Amino acid sequence: MSSTKDILHTAGLRQTPVRSAVIETLSKADRPQSVQEIVAALPNGTDVVTVYRTLNTLVEKGLARKIRSEDRSWLFELVAEGEKSEHVHAHFVCDSCGTVECLPDVEVPAAPRSAKLNKGYVVTKQDLTLHGTCPKCH
Repeated sequence: MSSTKDILHTAGLRQTPVRSAVIETLSKADRPQSVQEIVAALPNGTDVVTVYRTLNTLVEKGLARKIRSEDRSWLFELVAEGEKSEHVHAHFVCDSCGTVECLPDVEVPAAPRSAKLNKGYVVTKQDLTLHGTCPKCH
């Protein structure tokens, strides 16, 4: 993986302490993170509004993606180098504890993107979410 400085430079962004810390936090995560989880991993006193702005900027630049969790809040994950920012892998949601995990080995079929829908519907993105219980709750 490229350095945080290189990632930001390639996207045309200045390196700031919060941007660097958010990217580092997301790169270490093994699943999508909520804003609260990201803030908790940052130095005390980090401005939450700055974290929200940083996350939105990273999403706009294609460095991160947003995933809507089951409680309608947003989760964030880094886009891997060379990967499109479009959501291309499945997620598993534990119906017991609410944990959301990435399932990179589960293929998301391309067919729904090109599915014929009634007039007026336009598919802009798709995602695949599987539900059940995680190993900790099973």
